[in-house]
Amino acid sequence: MAIQQGTVPYSTGATSVKVPQTLYYKVVSGVLQFQRSLYKAAPATAPTGTTSMAWASGINPTYVANTMPAGATYTANGTTAASTGMGLAAEYVTGQGKELFPIPQSTIDTDPALKQNAGY
Repeated sequence: MAIQQGTVPYSTGATSVKVPQTLYYKVVSGVLQFQRSLYKAAPATAPTGTTSMAWASGINPTYVANTMPAGATYTANGTTAASTGMGLAAEYVTGQGKELFPIPQSTIDTDPALKQNAGY
């Protein structure tokens, strides 16, 4: 889980992208405003008047396991977690009426590595 270690899967050598463990934000006139880049190391102390939220630190074996069907397990860094089936797309099972929505063709056209969801 590269993001927990401060990089993302598309990081390569000298062009490594650093990911902060924590993000800081303010809500101004009902709008969420991040106070730092999502791809720069977080400051040692929280900026004045901000609220913190887990970013890379929030991606852990439990989070990943919960993106899988209930009962599935995921292991990383010696820690195993079982899915409760409550995460994003956790109950996706091809051919059982639990498919994801189709990805717009314009989105697929911009990324040749992206494949359409099953059934579309």
